Amino acid sequence: MFKKTLMMTILSGALLSLANFALAADRDQQQFREDIYGSQFMTKEEKVEYRNKILSAKTEKEREKIRFKHRELIKERTDKHGLVIEDDLPARSRGMGSGMGVRGGSGGE
Repeated sequence: MFKKTLMMTILSGALLSLANFALAADRDQQQFREDIYGSQFMTKEEKVEYRNKILSAKTEKEREKIRFKHRELIKERTDKHGLVIEDDLPARSRGMGSGMGVRGGSGGE
């Protein structure tokens, strides 16, 4: 009887730990998606590819290089369509509701 109770306790704890890990990973992934500079101009596949590149980079210098190239790509896209991304904060310090927005580039404000 004691062995069954102990085993059930261990299994329950393991399952709770896995569930917490999965929830934390999902929350982190969601936050990552929201922090991608110009994500509104990217396909779902591009977001996954960008995330994988950043996560596989071995140094901060590599990540900065990836971010720089990405920002250039987004800038080309927005310029091509006459849009401007308000860029008052560095990409890494943005949080949800940070004020990054898109506006038409032809005269508006």
